[in-house]
Amino acid sequence: MNYPLVSVIIPVYNMQDYLAETIDSVLNSDYSNFEVIIIDDGSTDNSAEIARNYAEKYKKIKLFTQKNSGVSAARNHAIKLSEGKYILPVDADDLISPEYIKKAVEVLEKNPQFKVVCCEVEWFGDRNKKINYPPFSYRLLARKNLIVSCALFRKSDWQKAGGYCEEEIFCEDWDFWLSMFQTGGEFIRLPFVGLKYRFRKNSRRTNAHKNKKLMIDKINLRHKSFINEQLGGKLRYSRTWSRFINFFCRIVQSGNDNAKNCESNTQNIKYENTENQQPDTTAEILKNKSETKKIVLVEFFPYHTECLYSQLLFLKSGNYSITLVCDIRVEKIVKGFGVDGIDFLFFDFKKLKSLFKFRKFLLKEKINQLILNTAQGSIPLKFIFLPLPKSVRLAGIIHDTEKVLKSRGQKIICSKLSAYYVLAPYVYIPDNTGLKATYFEPAFYPSFSMPEIEKYKDDIWLCVPGTPEYKRRDYHFLLAFAQHPNLSERIKFVLLGNSRQKDGIDFIKKIHDATLEKRFIYFEYFASDELFHSYIKKSDYIFPLIHPDTPDAESYTKYKISGMFPLAKAYHKTMLCHQIFEQTENFLYRTLFYKTADELIDLLNETKQPEIDYFADFEENKNRYLSVLP
Repeated sequence: MNYPLVSVIIPVYNMQDYLAETIDSVLNSDYSNFEVIIIDDGSTDNSAEIARNYAEKYKKIKLFTQKNSGVSAARNHAIKLSEGKYILPVDADDLISPEYIKKAVEVLEKNPQFKVVCCEVEWFGDRNKKINYPPFSYRLLARKNLIVSCALFRKSDWQKAGGYCEEEIFCEDWDFWLSMFQTGGEFIRLPFVGLKYRFRKNSRRTNAHKNKKLMIDKINLRHKSFINEQLGGKLRYSRTWSRFINFFCRIVQSGNDNAKNCESNTQNIKYENTENQQPDTTAEILKNKSETKKIVLVEFFPYHTECLYSQLLFLKSGNYSITLVCDIRVEKIVKGFGVDGIDFLFFDFKKLKSLFKFRKFLLKEKINQLILNTAQGSIPLKFIFLPLPKSVRLAGIIHDTEKVLKSRGQKIICSKLSAYYVLAPYVYIPDNTGLKATYFEPAFYPSFSMPEIEKYKDDIWLCVPGTPEYKRRDYHFLLAFAQHPNLSERIKFVLLGNSRQKDGIDFIKKIHDATLEKRFIYFEYFASDELFHSYIKKSDYIFPLIHPDTPDAESYTKYKISGMFPLAKAYHKTMLCHQIFEQTENFLYRTLFYKTADELIDLLNETKQPEIDYFADFEENKNRYLSVLP
């Protein structure tokens, strides 16, 4: 093989602590025919001096300087000065593996259809883990950057793309790849870690999220045709839902003169994750309606009651006349909500005849709108087979959207729904239903009369809500962690569920066998709502205990939420989550991430708080919730 020249370009701005290590990683490459062009972008430290020493020692290294103009200008400057057929940008604090250049060149030499070759990437520095990128597609590239800056491409393609955008847009890499693929071409990611990407707190990279709105505006402006082709309209601030929002707006556009309102209102709602936002705000809709609308909110099972209170508040704000229908076993709980103006109806839904009684009530009261608090499982499936008037519209919460993909019964239920909800912005919404879909956060709770709970002043409580179940949470990790030699005596674990049920008895026995009773607070009964929420409020952290080996881990990172998540947001508590959640897009919770027990110990010892905070906004959630109702 005749090895072509590769130009490795390294923009530098105040990187004296890392630059030498980066240059050494390039010099250690298995590929020999390369040049290194370093552009010092007006550094005020010793970066230029370090680069100059290398340039004097190695002929293949060239140093140029410019006044501080930004990374894009530095890259463009370097590429204009380069002589290579291929270009590999390397940031001045990152490291490449010895085999990376050679393997990437071989791919581009043998496969002209490929425009860009990248590798797998690993963080190091202040955070250590492999970065898992999703499979490449134009449609996904229109929503997010899929390619790290250190990727190999032809200099001729850089010229055709117009180079890097030198405006301060906080997304120069993504912008460049969009320009590169405007005219087609393919991308390949090589199956090995070829780049070590230094993670530094408070770096330009980690703070880029603050400029999200400006970034998206610039992307829409510069790549309008590509974005429109892939997403059916503009890129939205809630990027994941862009296609859904645009689809709905096109429907409104075709039959509603007020479609422009839909366009602007939807764009301006922070984290708006629905394609179905109505063309007017909720207040405007209610202004034009003089009559209250009858609606029934029903829970067939003796669980998921924690989702009801938020919905009752939303519906009251929406001027609905509400009847709450529940299983008889949760009567005390729901009547304790204290929401005025709600009618109650209770059935023993374990008995089939209760469904017929419920149907009779709907017909008698001429109810045309139902919301199923749990739109999955055997009882809702039986219910939808009962004959109801065609005017009756059903919406409901799907608590586990994986069932939409795999369960025949769930698909039948969906065929009878007009819309459905999920409970967090990160939960995957399947596109095989053809239904309206949105999310809301059930993060609003009654003002309970909180009993006083004794807690020693210096104690730190890690709360694990829910009945112990090994398939849901990693109690084996918890037991080992409680015995960690470096764990402070101040740390206590609150098991906030009935320890006499499911795996609770077995786990409590293990606690006693390990003589760890002083570490744990647990209950041999279901705590009252007042007591339950008092312990949540007193706790310092929420501890989900969902780890990669937990049987339900994949479901909790994609298809459903843990009941702990809205609790943490409601009471503004920090969650301690395994790093598997850090890779989940739109996981918008106040969270500290760990991978090992030692890392968790460090977080607790340092009493750290997350760099990013999130709150549940009532108006935003209410508007999303009401948007799919008639």
